[in-house]
Amino acid sequence: MKGLPHVLATLLSFCASGFSRALRRNPCLLVLIALLSPWAWFLWQVHSHFGSLSVPLWRSRWPMPIQAPSTPTPVLLVTAFYPLSHAAHSPHQYRSWLANFLGRVTTDIYMYAPPDMENFIRGVRGSLPLHLNTSFPTVTDLPVLSTDVHDHAPWNSSARKLTNGVGVLRMLKPWFVSEALNHLSDSNRGVSGYGSAYRYAFWVDASLFREEHTFSDWPSLDRVDSLWSAAEELTGHHMDQLVFVPLSKAPTAEFRNWNPAQHSHTGPDWSEGFIFGGAPGAMQWFSTQFYTLLRDYASTPQSLPRSEQSIFDSLLLLFPDRFITTWTHTPTRESSDSDPRLELGDSERGDVCGDYISWWLGSEAERDEMNVRSSASKWRWAFWRDADICRVTGALSVNGVLEYSFGPGWTPPAAYLRHTLGAV
Repeated sequence: MKGLPHVLATLLSFCASGFSRALRRNPCLLVLIALLSPWAWFLWQVHSHFGSLSVPLWRSRWPMPIQAPSTPTPVLLVTAFYPLSHAAHSPHQYRSWLANFLGRVTTDIYMYAPPDMENFIRGVRGSLPLHLNTSFPTVTDLPVLSTDVHDHAPWNSSARKLTNGVGVLRMLKPWFVSEALNHLSDSNRGVSGYGSAYRYAFWVDASLFREEHTFSDWPSLDRVDSLWSAAEELTGHHMDQLVFVPLSKAPTAEFRNWNPAQHSHTGPDWSEGFIFGGAPGAMQWFSTQFYTLLRDYASTPQSLPRSEQSIFDSLLLLFPDRFITTWTHTPTRESSDSDPRLELGDSERGDVCGDYISWWLGSEAERDEMNVRSSASKWRWAFWRDADICRVTGALSVNGVLEYSFGPGWTPPAAYLRHTLGAV
């Protein structure tokens, strides 16, 4: 027992004396050590953050080959894509985003697109399930300019203000979903009844997946079932009656006394329309309420809403107990109905999960895989701080968010619900 400490002490003494002699013979060695030490520390920090640097190098573009599901999926994703000359992004960007979505996600997709996009879409989708509707060659051929959209004639004349294409497509999102469910109920799967072949239906913007990702079985049925089941207790409504709409932020105090008689609000939008969904019956209800409210707004042309988000905001205020939500960005703290505040933290850090909603609706295994890929491919300048994490949160009730934002005692404008929408 006594020999080992003696050996170690002798070895350390020898190394120290050798190092001292080396410095006396070559003083530049001390300068070299002083210069290299910070870089050694820096590289160690990089390695600690990224883990094994070999991980992203040997992995293929996707973590595993994508195969079509052996049975029809119980979730339907509905989307649309119509190239527009005045779109905000280039055709190349849109095609890349479409490839990330159509080429990776194995869930049933119902898509509206012009006929000249069919070859590209089917080529990217491959053998994965796809219902492609090319009945409308251009945006102006969509039913929004006729009486087909719930026969809401007052909306038709006002809608011409939105015939730049983008506005029309955004206002048609609920119609796209309900029409897809109607079409599939009696045709492809031979099941009668509105949307009875599916347990959930979601609208998803075709540009949602702007980066490569790990999600295939998306949204995860287990994850959606868990979120909707827990939301029953929060809202008091059966899960089949709940509609999911994400929020970018909480509404400001100016909305506390908002009344639909004022028509479309003029404040900042706080809901998002790039994804929303629920059970087929809930989506039918949502579509009906959306176009009923739109018809009412369109009766006064100057109150025509800016986008679908403005109507979503109104519906959330009118029916808060029928909606569930989460934040569109990674919260830095756990949110709950008793304290649903969103704290984004340092905005310079960005969203560590990429698109948080797509991550939030994924399975645990695919979320973990996405975390690995994201942490291995993204540079974090502030490496001396604790690494950001993707926080898994439950769904929030919109009623809880509004009560926290507006204070106790706030109630939706019930008189308007009774007389205009026919519901309380």
